[in-house]
Amino acid sequence: MITHDKKFKNIEKELSLFYDAMKPLREKLLALLIQFPPYVKITEGMNALKQRDFYSHDNFRFAVEVRHPSWFSDLAYNFFSNNNICMVWNQLEKIQSPPIVTSDFVYLRLIGDRSIKENEFARIQKDREQEMQYWSDKFSRIDDNDKDVKAGIVAANNHYAGFGAATANMSDRATIKVFAESGFEVAIEGDNGFVCMVMRAWSAPTYTPEAFLDFVYYAPLRAPICFNPVAAETMMLYYELRHELGLQGKNPDEIADGIEAAHAKGELPRIQTVSFAYMWSADQDLGPGIGRWHPHMMVFTPYYENSMLGGNEFGGTLPFVSDDAGTQFTVTVIPVDGASWLEVRRGKLCSAHSHFISFFLKVLTKSSRLAYVWMLSDQDGINCGWQN
Repeated sequence: MITHDKKFKNIEKELSLFYDAMKPLREKLLALLIQFPPYVKITEGMNALKQRDFYSHDNFRFAVEVRHPSWFSDLAYNFFSNNNICMVWNQLEKIQSPPIVTSDFVYLRLIGDRSIKENEFARIQKDREQEMQYWSDKFSRIDDNDKDVKAGIVAANNHYAGFGAATANMSDRATIKVFAESGFEVAIEGDNGFVCMVMRAWSAPTYTPEAFLDFVYYAPLRAPICFNPVAAETMMLYYELRHELGLQGKNPDEIADGIEAAHAKGELPRIQTVSFAYMWSADQDLGPGIGRWHPHMMVFTPYYENSMLGGNEFGGTLPFVSDDAGTQFTVTVIPVDGASWLEVRRGKLCSAHSHFISFFLKVLTKSSRLAYVWMLSDQDGINCGWQN
């Protein structure tokens, strides 16, 4: 309304109403964003800022997004810097702002065009690897400037790459484990109790279905999974031990013996509580003749039988017991909508994304004013799956 419709003219009433509405939130707000239309050049825009006194309000701080190349000059940088206004970094379809730090916080907006249809927001449709790596590098060097940066915001929309943020809150704070010669090792330490990894062939069942036991010999098997905090302290330990035994060259029967021996010695917790895991990666390969099958929830339901779920078809669209029925390792599978696949170019988007995460975690040690924003409508946001 103020910047695009009324173009800064006769806006005193609207500004007053807006500020009054924002005042109750001022303790929660890092900044208010002023977005100039793409046609507004530096002379017109700076006059508007000065005349309306946008940037000196007692209750708020401001970030300004400019989208005309005339702004990319020392005149603008000095003006924003002298007034501690954040000049927004933006990555648009036709323009990329220079990464100049002008305030004690940084605001990056990754905004795409409207060529991706909203009903197709379920997978990466545009390769943004190069752009993400560019901004990743800029964030990694942010301490090199003369401003004491205390906080940051990253905002993205689905039109940027076509990929929603359905699990961003879970996966971007999870502990990430990678598979090494000696087993799983922590690559990134998270803080929300979730643990994500890519299991190998030794994630096969221990007892049933019998036909799946030999999946331990299926080398291409990849099972990206994120365990919730309860599962990370129970079932994940069981799967990790299966991998350790597999690395020792043990066959399915010997792996089962090793699991039972570990329980007898108290080396594995007795599993008595229901827990959960997510398996939504489009890159999964769950075995010969199965492939990536379907995005699904793994519900660890000790001692369940399929009859307790209604005897639903194995591999069907309703919940069913898949692994080790009637034991403490019972797995119930709940399929979800196939449009929910999370598809990531192996490690590429994640590697850039992890720099953002690392930067914000570092910022958090300096200030509690941390803002990590997944914003806009229709499930907008960038998500990151973890592969290794």
